Amino acid sequence: MSDAVADRNLLVGMLALQLDFVSREQFVAASAVWSRQRETPLAEIFSQQGALTGEESRLLASLVDAHLARHQGDAAASLAALDVTGATRNAMSAAGLADWAETIAQGPATYDPHATGVPLAYDSDATTGTHGDATDVPSPYSETVAQSSTPSRRDVEVRNVVDGNVPLSTPAAVRYSVLKMFSRGGLGMVSLARDVELNREVALKEILAKHADSDEARQRFLVEAEITGSLEHPGVVPVYGLGQYADGRPFYAMRFIRGDNMQVAIDQHFRGQPGAAGAERELQFRQLLGRFVDVCNAIEYAHNRCVLHRDLKPGNIMLGKYGETLVVDWGLAKVIGPEVGPTDTVELPVRPLAAEHSTATQMGLIVGTPAYMSPEQAMGQIDALGPATDIYSLGATLFYLITGEAPFARSDRRTLLEDVRAGRFESPRSIRPSIPRPLEAICTKAMAREVRDRYLTARDLADDIERYLADEPVSAYAEPWRARAWRWMKRRRALVMSTVAALLVTAAALALGLVWSQAAQRREAALRTQAERNLDKARQAVDDYFTNVSEDTLLNQPGMQTLRMNLLSFAQKYYEEFLAENEDNAALRDELAAAEFNLGRILQNIGDKEAATGHFTTAVRLAEAAYAANPAVPQQVLLANAVNALGGALMATGQVAEAREQFARATSLRQELASEEPANQEYQRKLANSLMNQGVAELASGDENADAAIEYFEAAQKVRRDALNDADNFAQQVDLGKGFNNLARLYRDVGNATAALAAVQDADGAFRRAMEIDPRSLDTQENLAQNTLLWGELLAAGNDHAAAEPKLQAASDALATLHEENPAVIDYEDLLLTATVRLAQSQLAIGKLDAAAAHAAEATLVLRDIVAEVPDDLFFREDLAIALAVQGECAARAGDTEAARPMLAEALELLRAIEGESPSAREFADRLATDYANVLEYAPTE
Repeated sequence: MSDAVADRNLLVGMLALQLDFVSREQFVAASAVWSRQRETPLAEIFSQQGALTGEESRLLASLVDAHLARHQGDAAASLAALDVTGATRNAMSAAGLADWAETIAQGPATYDPHATGVPLAYDSDATTGTHGDATDVPSPYSETVAQSSTPSRRDVEVRNVVDGNVPLSTPAAVRYSVLKMFSRGGLGMVSLARDVELNREVALKEILAKHADSDEARQRFLVEAEITGSLEHPGVVPVYGLGQYADGRPFYAMRFIRGDNMQVAIDQHFRGQPGAAGAERELQFRQLLGRFVDVCNAIEYAHNRCVLHRDLKPGNIMLGKYGETLVVDWGLAKVIGPEVGPTDTVELPVRPLAAEHSTATQMGLIVGTPAYMSPEQAMGQIDALGPATDIYSLGATLFYLITGEAPFARSDRRTLLEDVRAGRFESPRSIRPSIPRPLEAICTKAMAREVRDRYLTARDLADDIERYLADEPVSAYAEPWRARAWRWMKRRRALVMSTVAALLVTAAALALGLVWSQAAQRREAALRTQAERNLDKARQAVDDYFTNVSEDTLLNQPGMQTLRMNLLSFAQKYYEEFLAENEDNAALRDELAAAEFNLGRILQNIGDKEAATGHFTTAVRLAEAAYAANPAVPQQVLLANAVNALGGALMATGQVAEAREQFARATSLRQELASEEPANQEYQRKLANSLMNQGVAELASGDENADAAIEYFEAAQKVRRDALNDADNFAQQVDLGKGFNNLARLYRDVGNATAALAAVQDADGAFRRAMEIDPRSLDTQENLAQNTLLWGELLAAGNDHAAAEPKLQAASDALATLHEENPAVIDYEDLLLTATVRLAQSQLAIGKLDAAAAHAAEATLVLRDIVAEVPDDLFFREDLAIALAVQGECAARAGDTEAARPMLAEALELLRAIEGESPSAREFADRLATDYANVLEYAPTE
């Protein structure tokens, strides 16, 4: 092989290593293979071993080409420009690449920043690498690793404590030799490794390089290792040792499980073997249920050791080839006090030492996988979680097992979490009608929205599954007498005649019951007659109750939303019963229309958009009939309200054209009312709302309708200003503020920055006045924070970052307070993330590098979790890319190109993946690609 080809392979490897595309272990492993198969390009070996994705390979090839072009295609000159530590050269030698190491040794180890030409990676002190001391990595293929009397610093410096606190069990890091990467998660990477002491394959989990310098991440990693190692149960993967490298990065070794996870096994059962016989498929299904019982037993053991898993799902259950069932990935596990655990604890509780030095999970932070988490977990009630949250997740896992589908499967994270919190999922039998009812009942009991309605322990859940498998009655399902009788007959065939006699007795009892039932019906009829006499009074009382609950500001304050929803559910139940009992009563048409309208509003409040649309549609039909029969003002008001509400519901479900029609009709009805009674403030306010709604619908119909939208918005604001004869009218001030905010956004979108800034300032004045009138209103606090955020964004868009920064800081502070006090409101978290990222961008622009990096890093931590939960949401992926880019640029400006490179590379990769769907991402990616090249060559000037 020519020297030029070898040099290019070396350049590929060194750039991949320096840019953190591959770890040192992956680099050494691939290099060792290449040393024996030099006809295979190193990049291809990286891909074969799973170290590089296709996108990373293409990006790396582009960077290699760009680097070669900078040095006129001379690979040797490119290599000479690299700043390579001695540790890396030693690692290459250990892999049998002495000729490569010699080639690199000819290049300079440090550089003069004033010399001609700027080095690829400038290090002013020429000392340490990214994680502390530069360290050597033993080759996975070295025959002398276990016998070495003087291991490298990484190998030998395995201390007895991590961070001075946590005792370790591993005698030496040299014991484990990495063979290949197996999987990568949010915090750590798992590799297949060899235990050279016992000559066995193990799974070696190491913290990812990007988290290596985070004390909090290290503590989380150690807590996971200690908890997993403390749970000595056949259903928990055993840990063989815990240690750390010389640079302080922790690792732990555990059993390597050969097999698939439960999700793969379930998918194969439902979709992988269509030709399998019915009996064979039934056997597979029962075997999976048996594995599920094993999982329940493992979780019961963990709960008795006072440990919650908090991320149970089919993908975190490994099914070994030899009957093993193991619960894995305890990264989100939490140790709880015995007072919130089971009462029959017989094992000593787990007390990981690393947890004593870790920070508590912030209240309001949503941890886990949304499709499998409990409602209380989705509400961010971290400190209130107990064993019941894992029992819910077991139920969700059982749901997947019996249906082949996750219980919650929305692409939109917000809607998915709303469904989880509301306990809104399809019944298993609606997905697969063949599911036995007892099995469905077990699943739905485990997934009950209220903790008190679930199984008390995981063992109770397992017992019911075992009863089902044994063809015994289960506690979750009250079997009909026919099913019980059939089971009884099968087991006592000799007593069939006795059974017949028993059935005759039962028939007699039923006949007697029928007589009693008829008497009860007569009593019920008398009671109904009496109730109808008081119908108007009762209905008015409920209407007043609903209005008070839905509009009461106190009930919408921190900690009160759950009570508010429960109170609304009482009104919902009344309206549903009223409608069911009177649906054909023409004399009550007005009342039925009002009830349908109020029920739609309740369902809208709790997030059930589709059901709300149906009730509003019915309300419009009934209100039309009532108005036709009696065209009076009250009937017209009700019809206008129902039509406007239907338009809003249609907009919320994406039916824009239909919404436009309803809003236009509502405007016409309300215009008549406002013209007939110009002094009526409520009529004027609602007319303005309908005009504004028409503008929103026009805008949603396409950019070409922007002019029409502006006309509607301005007309709405004129009505509001003309009608504002009382500066202390809270509703009018809020509406005025919302109108100006909408105008500001619209002016911005059509390019009129001056008008947008004027409108956002008007909105600020209206919202602040509303806050003075009622400072408790959460909606107004959110409106003011959103408007301040928009103000900052407008200033930043005009490159006035000095003025933008205080606005964005104020918005971020206000939203942080709202989020902390209302962790279940996902809108607050989303807005806070946006404000934090925009603040970081402006701080970067005005040179506040430390503040910008801190805010960007704060946002990155949360955005990574959200992107992992909802990978298809472009908004969050783009914001994550921006946050990473800000951190990278801050590091580059500070002269830390080693830290800058991986963050900028990841940002660019994220943007390139979505640039086809997001023009702004494409534009930002092109700009970042240029900055990326500059950062690679960046050196600070003195």
